[in-house]
Amino acid sequence: EFFQHLPKINFLVVEVEKDSIDAVYYYLKESINNIFKEPTREIVEDLVIDKTGTVIVKAIISESPLIKTDGVQVPSLEKILVDILAEKKLFYFLQGNELVTIYKNAFDKYTIQHSKLIRYAKRRGKEIEVNDILKQINGNNI
Repeated sequence: EFFQHLPKINFLVVEVEKDSIDAVYYYLKESINNIFKEPTREIVEDLVIDKTGTVIVKAIISESPLIKTDGVQVPSLEKILVDILAEKKLFYFLQGNELVTIYKNAFDKYTIQHSKLIRYAKRRGKEIEVNDILKQINGNNI
């Protein structure tokens, strides 16, 4: 709902504790054909993008902002916004002007907790980039 251009890309990202990546990957691999463990950009471009029902297993960043929905922890919108900026190899198709549009639409439609967004951006080493995007969508009033 935040994109300007709708990509024909559909994959699920499963984030787990670093120590559990292999166990979760091999467990899911028994029932999922298109599964990748922390793929490179080349693998994403060559193998993930063209397939439907693909699952990517990767390590979760400690202290990631999560919310509980129906008993399942899912990423908060603040986490998603920072992750699509930080994970350029995975979300390379959502960079540049598309990323600014995503941020603008997210801020227009939902209440984003600025402090949560910036705290997580700091943990990902992306505070400056997030603030730059916020300046673009809000002028200099962030």
